[in-house]
Amino acid sequence: MKEKAFVLATDPFDDTALPELAGTQLHILPDLRSETYRPLMRRAHVFVVRSGAPVPRDILDDSPNLLGLVRHGVGLDVVPMDAAKRLAVPVANTPGSNAQSVAEYGMMVMGMLSRRLHIADATLRQHGWNTAKARVGRAHDLSGKSVGIVGLGEVGSRLARICHMGFGMQVLGHQRRPNALAEFVRPVTLEEIFERSDFVVLACPLTPETRRMVSQPRLRAMKPSAFLVNLARGELIDTDALLAALDSGGIAGAALDVFDQEPLPPQHPFFASERLILTPHLAARTCESDMRTSAVAARQVMQLLRGEAPQFLVNPSAWAASASRRVAILERLAGS
Repeated sequence: MKEKAFVLATDPFDDTALPELAGTQLHILPDLRSETYRPLMRRAHVFVVRSGAPVPRDILDDSPNLLGLVRHGVGLDVVPMDAAKRLAVPVANTPGSNAQSVAEYGMMVMGMLSRRLHIADATLRQHGWNTAKARVGRAHDLSGKSVGIVGLGEVGSRLARICHMGFGMQVLGHQRRPNALAEFVRPVTLEEIFERSDFVVLACPLTPETRRMVSQPRLRAMKPSAFLVNLARGELIDTDALLAALDSGGIAGAALDVFDQEPLPPQHPFFASERLILTPHLAARTCESDMRTSAVAARQVMQLLRGEAPQFLVNPSAWAASASRRVAILERLAGS
């Protein structure tokens, strides 16, 4: 009897993607401990990484049957890319599949910050109508305000369009690569983003260059009335510097969906600040986004199992270098 290909995943797929994987043996990791991973990785033909927690950096070293790794999402900082390069393991991701959901989240928390809705809700529940109205004070429209977006990829570009077309905001943009920007996005330096924006939105990848980019000097350059929104990775922000800026009134507030520690520890000082909107890394998590992302991830799993280059291969050199190993693994699967 032919053995089914073994697909190992850190998290479940959306149910709508399961028919695509029906011919495989799909196993979901019960936890993210290294000792749980290792024996299963020796059997895995495709490894699917969804969780925001990085996988063990050496996990690919003892994966003799691995045809490739699929990132169920976009960010590659949770994937051991150095090991994938060294061992010639093809890696694919799912760009754009959750971009609309993250962009909509960004727009929503900007509105909440501007209208101080998080403060209104908490105060109304605890202290009543009049106190809530008094504490909210003077809220502001979004129209006419400036939003500075760091990273004009899929998420940043969609958010820029929503801000400009839907709310009449002025859009400033900064990106690493000099790609063409929409005509309504004014390209500026990173320093100008922090100095001139009413909202600074982080939508860029985590790299050695962007780590802790939101530093004390850049926070000090922001307007006291400005807000910070992080849609990308927690490590982009110097946490101590942000807390100091919030406590001193150096900035008006922030909305954070990602953190340098996840899950966020229960006693973290962020919880004491009413200037913050905090959510548990869920900007991309909608029913529609899960369906789109799972569909793209499942399709690429099956491409790898058929010996085809996945649609969104991020390291093409590994595909060429893994040719002989791929043939041997697929022959063993076909003959089992």
